[in-house]
Parts: sequence; C-alpha cells; structure tokens
Amino acid sequence: MKKKISQEEKDERVISSSKNNSIDYLTDDYRRIFPINGKIELENKIFKEQISLCLTDSMIEISIKNCEFEKGLNIRRGKIDKNYKLFIFKSKIKQTFSLITHDNKNEILE
Repeated sequence: MKKKISQEEKDERVISSSKNNSIDYLTDDYRRIFPINGKIELENKIFKEQISLCLTDSMIEISIKNCEFEKGLNIRRGKIDKNYKLFIFKSKIKQTFSLITHDNKNEILE
C-alpha cells in the first residue's frame, strides 16, 4: 500500500527562497539553477517559483526525482547539439515544461 505524505512532510520539502549564490539565485521571474561539476540532482523538493535549469557545459546530467514544480520547469541548453542526459521520475510539473536552446547569436530555438 502506498504511504500518504502528510502536510508536515510536504512543508519540509518546500523550497520557496533561493540561496542567492552564483549557482542558485532568484530573479523576478525565475529561480535559476546552474550545474555543479556537470550535474544537477533534485530530489524530494517542492518548488513554488518557476524553475530554470541553466546548462552551460557540453555534457550535463540532470536527475529529477519525486519533485513538484508548481509554476513550471524550463531547461535552457547552452549550445545546440550537445550531449545532455535528462532523467525525470515521479515528479509533477503543474504548468509548463520547456526545453530551450540558445545558439551563438543569442536567438531562442525550441
């Protein structure tokens, strides 16, 4: 039988404010998260802001497990045709989910 998550357990998972450092900061529109050592791992978190994962390296591994994104998730790739691994498991993205690529001219391609 599946265990029901209590409200108290959910409240402990909520991330509603940013660390505001170079790898994780909050702007007016997004919470921007940058990779550390070629990886982004998010597990058992609830994000109330819209999240933007900003990928800059040529090879990034993204692992998202049991998370909730209340205002959506954007994954912004640094360059076209690079290798990225994306694993999303048992997560809810309540509004939008988008993969955006920026080319060298700063044009947005979807």
